[in-house]
Amino acid sequence: MHKQMEPLLLKIGQINNTASGNPNVVLERVLRTTIHMLQDRGYSVTNDCRTTSDIVIKMQDSEHIIYAENEKDSTSTIVFFHNEERVCVKQMRNAHEQNPDHKVIIISLEGPTAFTKKETEQSKSNTQFFTFKDMCVNITRHHLVPKHEKIDKTCVKHSEHISDDEWPKLYTTDKIAQYYDFKPGDVIRITRMVGYQEPVYFYRLVCTPSLS
Repeated sequence: MHKQMEPLLLKIGQINNTASGNPNVVLERVLRTTIHMLQDRGYSVTNDCRTTSDIVIKMQDSEHIIYAENEKDSTSTIVFFHNEERVCVKQMRNAHEQNPDHKVIIISLEGPTAFTKKETEQSKSNTQFFTFKDMCVNITRHHLVPKHEKIDKTCVKHSEHISDDEWPKLYTTDKIAQYYDFKPGDVIRITRMVGYQEPVYFYRLVCTPSLS
């Protein structure tokens, strides 16, 4: 275990009550979920980390773990596994300023500080935060979680007669919305199979939750 990273790795190893308390188990799970998430967003993923030791070295050196490209919209995303418990403003700024042409995902033990979260929201920085605990399990792979997919609003019957206020909402703070990186204004079709003989469709409009 890398001495400089040892305290953080010990805490990571305790996530989700892993039997052995082994951080390697958690890091492998988080890496796998992150790759699945990016692929579900339509990205092709490049992962140079063949072992958990590779991950720890990149964490220690503040290097990105994953690089991903989406050929359809010519966007790219890089993923960092953060080497401190929380993401401070300075660290968020550095990641964004050094990678201005990429979307940045930072996965950490405790997430961003309140100041970091506030600045990210105010500056509309193209940065997204997750915790290792969030990413230890892929919630979209659970058999009780229905399929969510973004569709064109015109695909929904009579949608032209429905105002935005009348649509059922899916908030951007929802774990599924964060996983797929749904944006305000997106229309999401939810396909439920469990408990039904045929697929049943529900629709949600993605929006930002009210601050009040």
